[in-house]
Amino acid sequence: MKIVNESAPVSEARIHVPVSAAYRSSLEEVEHALLAACERCEYVVPDPAPSVRLIRFGEFALDFELLVWIVRPEFKWRATNQLNRAICEEFRKRGLEMPFPQRDVHIRTDT
Repeated sequence: MKIVNESAPVSEARIHVPVSAAYRSSLEEVEHALLAACERCEYVVPDPAPSVRLIRFGEFALDFELLVWIVRPEFKWRATNQLNRAICEEFRKRGLEMPFPQRDVHIRTDT
């Protein structure tokens, strides 16, 4: 198992933020929204630049991962919170949907 000493005198750390988008979403628009959210986060460093990956075709959504470098490891949770809030706002502004699991139930009767 890999052990990471987050209290070491390291100036930057990388975090991964999972994000789901509806299947009808434009891949480019989701990527633009996620990168725009990074610009609004005071903890994200511009270099190396944030990146977005489509990691899976999920059961209910397209699953993305936002990878960003932040100024200090101890700001991981603050940065994640700030990014999640900015992502939510960017999705709303752009009309993008974060889907939730749902099922269609068909009831048959034998007659």
